Amino acid sequence: PEALLPIVQRIEARARSYYKKEDLPKDWHLNTCLINFYGEDQARVGEHKDFEPGPVASLSFGDRAFFQFVRGKKDHPHNVYFEQWLEDSSLQLFGGKLFKEELFHRVQRVENKRKENFHIDVEQFITRRINFTFRYVPQE
Repeated sequence: PEALLPIVQRIEARARSYYKKEDLPKDWHLNTCLINFYGEDQARVGEHKDFEPGPVASLSFGDRAFFQFVRGKKDHPHNVYFEQWLEDSSLQLFGGKLFKEELFHRVQRVENKRKENFHIDVEQFITRRINFTFRYVPQE
């Protein structure tokens, strides 16, 4: 949507300044957005990899989430490569061979300290965290 265009352009500019040319496919631009809603009883996303080429941008709103990059899918402290809290209004940008091809990533939990919900006009729908994940999906 046009409302997101200025945000996407700023993220793309940041990605181009951070990443090497070989980490940005030809014609790379963030043309797809996946929106995840985290409700009262859904507060994690299991280990996975994003296979779309180039960097991925994750924009978080609401309750903070504990995010990890891990080696493999077994839940062991030595498998954790990097972890951080994704705070309200934070941007996480990741790409390159290590973060896209070698490591898995996951949301371990979403904190519920703020006791705040987004007011979305959908009956019986409650969410306390919204995440926009921007990716490049090639036309082919």
